[in-house]
Amino acid sequence: MENYAEKELLNQPKKPDWEHVHKLMEHLKSNLEFYYLDLNSLESLIDYYFSKLVAKENLDELRELQQGVLELKNQCYYLKNRLRSYEKRKEILENLPVLNDENKTLEDEIQKFINEENELEKVIFSMIQEVLGNDTADTVILN
Repeated sequence: MENYAEKELLNQPKKPDWEHVHKLMEHLKSNLEFYYLDLNSLESLIDYYFSKLVAKENLDELRELQQGVLELKNQCYYLKNRLRSYEKRKEILENLPVLNDENKTLEDEIQKFINEENELEKVIFSMIQEVLGNDTADTVILN
């Protein structure tokens, strides 16, 4: 009989730790703010080195990178709005006995966004490093 009662307790959904959920959402919000600023920096880097990048790289590839930055900025804006919407509804959500899938889905989407941003950043930095590396080599040879 005791085993049955224990199994019933284990099978019941656990009440979510809302304080943890709110801290997680604040952390995600902070991450999105950081990555939005990072995307602005990447955009500025592309603009600053545009003429040098065009000379070394294919113009179409450079335009794709610019488009990728713009798409990620739009995705970041969308995710920030979803977080704001979540925050507005948190009082309603707290009255639910179990945590809904919205939190996990939002967290997964933000992580996917961060991974895509990191990959784009690597490509942009490697292109700029290649351009700068060639410039310093040319300067050394000319002097």
